[in-house]
Amino acid sequence: MRRMIGSAAFLVVAVASSALAQVTPAAKQAGAPAKAASAVTWAALTGDWEGKAMRGTSDSVITTTTLTFTADKKLYITYPNRDKVEAHNVVLAGDSLTYDAGPYDSIARPGHKVSTHNVIHVANHKMKGTFNAKFDDGQTMSGHSEAAHKLK
Repeated sequence: MRRMIGSAAFLVVAVASSALAQVTPAAKQAGAPAKAASAVTWAALTGDWEGKAMRGTSDSVITTTTLTFTADKKLYITYPNRDKVEAHNVVLAGDSLTYDAGPYDSIARPGHKVSTHNVIHVANHKMKGTFNAKFDDGQTMSGHSEAAHKLK
């Protein structure tokens, strides 16, 4: 009988400890919620952003670039010694933006046309992101980019 009472007492303590352990994380979450990243606005983007694009995970620069966000909500990409390219499908959400560009004459593969899809994160007047490029012959290339807001 003592053994049964001792086992029952142990079981009650074990279950209570387990229940307390499950409640503790919720208690830790009772504090202030984590601060969400501030949403990027078109007004904050307006102006020129000077940057560079790199292939894959390499730090070798494929090209330099200037992104121009206009007051009338258009985005243009300018590469050295090239006409500007207007971006399309521009979407702002949270601290990010996505856009597509092209087809335009490829810098990485002369003689080919390329279209790109870009995903960018914005914080503190800097951009970092990735791109996927698709060439007119079906070849693809991915890479990353970074840019800084050219403040006046």
